[in-house]
Amino acid sequence: MRYASLGFLLGLVLAYPAWIASGVFNPIPYREVEVVEQQKTGNKLHLVVNFIKEPDCRLQDFQVLGERLGTFKPLKWQSSDGPQESYDKNAGINTMDVVITIPETPVTSIEIRTRHDCDGVVVEKTFLRLPLE
Repeated sequence: MRYASLGFLLGLVLAYPAWIASGVFNPIPYREVEVVEQQKTGNKLHLVVNFIKEPDCRLQDFQVLGERLGTFKPLKWQSSDGPQESYDKNAGINTMDVVITIPETPVTSIEIRTRHDCDGVVVEKTFLRLPLE
């Protein structure tokens, strides 16, 4: 029993730096992300996404990226519900309504990435990954 306890304690000590590096203890700026509408017309993709934003997190950066052959490039987008410069949302239940311009060179997926400041902790996270057919 003594060796099992020592092994468990040693495992925790060794795993703790990996947990810190991977962001296990970082705050979570949003949760329950759900695409409720997705409509492609020509080279435009209209997305409506519901999510819950947690309090004490302020949006610093919002990027829409297209993936092609493992490489990500920024895509043009516009919001139907507010200017891009101030796209931060209030805490609680929210809806994001955006139109993304798909480039002529096809992309295999779209990612929306965010950077938040959550009480002094910078959290970079993929908000949504959407495979395209």
